[in-house]
Amino acid sequence: LLGAGAVLVYFFKSLKTTTRMENGIIFLPNGRQIEISKVRAVSRKRWENKGIADLAWEPEPGKFEKFLLDDYKYVGAATILEEVEKTLGVAPEAPQADA
Repeated sequence: LLGAGAVLVYFFKSLKTTTRMENGIIFLPNGRQIEISKVRAVSRKRWENKGIADLAWEPEPGKFEKFLLDDYKYVGAATILEEVEKTLGVAPEAPQADA
């Protein structure tokens, strides 16, 4: 019962968290707001297998921070990733064929 209670608490807590994008601003679960124009780099290393992309952004000149886009946890992360890549002028990576 204690384990089930812990899972329920986690579930209801996670309902409030979301990652979304509106009018060129990415809203993160921790409340931060990132302008899409401040994103400087995208890494798709873990995207195909895990649905996770690493993004680097510049909150102020010369200072860089990272955040994760997790497509399994947050619905719509793929759309955000596509918009970021368009803004950066980066072509999405093609899936690699196994030899």
